[in-house]
Amino acid sequence: MKYIYFFALISLQFSVGNAQSLKLPVGKKFIVNSTANNLAEVTVMDNHMQMHNDGTIQTIYELTAVTNTGYTLQVTPLRMNYVVLMNGIEQKLDTDNPNDKSNPMYAQVMELINHPQTIEVENDKVVKNSKLALLNQTGMQDDNSRLFLTVPSSNLHIGYQWTDSSTSETTKIFNQFIVMQLSDSTVSIHVKTDFSIHTNVEQAGMKMEQNLKGFSSGERIYNRANGLMKEENMEMDISGSTETQEMSSPITMKVKIKTKVEEK
Repeated sequence: MKYIYFFALISLQFSVGNAQSLKLPVGKKFIVNSTANNLAEVTVMDNHMQMHNDGTIQTIYELTAVTNTGYTLQVTPLRMNYVVLMNGIEQKLDTDNPNDKSNPMYAQVMELINHPQTIEVENDKVVKNSKLALLNQTGMQDDNSRLFLTVPSSNLHIGYQWTDSSTSETTKIFNQFIVMQLSDSTVSIHVKTDFSIHTNVEQAGMKMEQNLKGFSSGERIYNRANGLMKEENMEMDISGSTETQEMSSPITMKVKIKTKVEEK
């Protein structure tokens, strides 16, 4: 059973990109609903396994401060649930379920539900991060910058392209963007990302070293007036390995992510 929980906790952590030119007013609130479908192939001690993981998470955001060089978000997870099926064994988590609330295995996750977290971005870098990476049970991107389109309006024409990249101690990311469609109210952007991740984490008492690389491709649709994302459809291919003191586990994953944003 512990291996189901272990592989459900594979996290994909992405850094914040362009943090300037936000068009949203301070106090703006919006709800983000994300659904991820994750199919992973894993080899553990010469045993090949397939893991299927479906999950959803609902989070409310509030933009609490905007400056010339950054912004501050208050982020509150409202609900999370996932179902993991591996080798005929099923494991579920629903943060609204009283039994799951009292399960010590989910204590770290439960501590975050309905508790606001603060994220501060300054000069395109996170200077105060939250603990929300613990909620990446479903392989969802921990990337708040994707919620905002900060390209100047003068550049928004079909075919306009730009790139950005970021490097940290754990992650290298290269993004390519192209404007595909425009209407009076929306902007459609095609996004392609190449990334590599090296992390050392501890989950459920196990120390793990993750080495992953991959790419994602998909579409984001933004509100043209205020730059807030309306929806996202993304597909990811990932390969690599996870190392523990007990084993080395090659991994391949295919992830489909759908996100919808509701303005308040």
